[in-house]
Amino acid sequence: MDYVFNLAFDHSLKRLTGSTRKTLPKRFVHAISFAFGLMIAFLPVIAWCYHTVFPAPDTGEELNPRA
Repeated sequence: MDYVFNLAFDHSLKRLTGSTRKTLPKRFVHAISFAFGLMIAFLPVIAWCYHTVFPAPDTGEELNPRA
């Protein structure tokens, strides 16, 4: 996943600036965008696993009680 992200980032950097040389601000953008991309990709998986491994306790009450 890291290789593909780096390849896409360098390709877009080459298209936009004509070079793949990374200054310090570009490195920050690269690192932050990679971290956010991982969060967006894996947060649903982690939430599903957490819900599966640690289900909510059963309180014995009905969710929609009929009066």
